[in-house]
Amino acid sequence: KKAVLFIDEIQIIGKLKNACAIEGAIRSVAQTSTHLCLVFSGSRRHLVNEMFNDDDRPLYKLCEQIALERISAESYQKHLSALSVLKWPTTMPPNVIEHILSITKRHPYYVNRLCFELWQRDKMPGINDVETDWARLLHASKAGMLSKLDNLSRSQLNLLIYIAKGHNGNLMSKAAITELQLSASSIADALKHLTKNDILERGDNNYYTVLDPMISYILDLY
Repeated sequence: KKAVLFIDEIQIIGKLKNACAIEGAIRSVAQTSTHLCLVFSGSRRHLVNEMFNDDDRPLYKLCEQIALERISAESYQKHLSALSVLKWPTTMPPNVIEHILSITKRHPYYVNRLCFELWQRDKMPGINDVETDWARLLHASKAGMLSKLDNLSRSQLNLLIYIAKGHNGNLMSKAAITELQLSASSIADALKHLTKNDILERGDNNYYTVLDPMISYILDLY
């Protein structure tokens, strides 16, 4: 018999006192098993990357790594169109679906959460309904998001606001240093902290984006 062992939120192990011993035990099992396939996943990208890419950790280069990108707009269009027919006797207009994907930045949690609200309606929702339900979710999330932002230093918060406004690249340039009124080292430290805590995501050419779209909206409003 062959079996698959799926371990979700694998990065939690790294917080335990005996983390090294547990990771070592996992590696031992993985290397000696012939009928067991292990699959690991985690929502804290930076911590997961450390577990499998730090040569001081037992799980270093243990397995093939797969980065899951956000679902494409085309896939969402097809999926939500099919679901709308099951709920209402017609297909949701493409511009409404586009607005859902635009306002949520295709973040899977917020797409699901917003659509859950929209699908409670008896009539086919329009763009105004999308705005209304999103505003309700925004209000419900405000306290939690503000609490999360309260843990940031002033330089980290200033940099986050700067990026949320669309300044995603050239963050170490003279123009950015002048506008932020921060030193290059302070910007580098803030970027490191925000990325490590999965608040920012670094893409190609050091292009940074806010990982959680709700944070961007909260910063804009408050």
